[in-house]
Amino acid sequence: MSLGIAGLAGKNDLEASARDWVVDKTIRVVTDLKEQQAETYRYWQSVPVGERLNAVMELSKTLYTMRGMRFDDGQRPSRNIVRIERS
Repeated sequence: MSLGIAGLAGKNDLEASARDWVVDKTIRVVTDLKEQQAETYRYWQSVPVGERLNAVMELSKTLYTMRGMRFDDGQRPSRNIVRIERS
């Protein structure tokens, strides 16, 4: 299985990667917000970069879907480059 990095992997690679994720269903009681933030940071630092990118892509897709917008990872906004010469 390849790490499905957005733009580099095919749609099937991304879907296969999402199916292979193991879900941790541990319930933790949080009493200190700073400790929770530190634990979250440590967790994401332990996850390989490719999986972190996949998680960001999945969150982006979910947000677009929730807002009723079309998500097309192949379409990019057009940018105009303008060069101004000073005299």
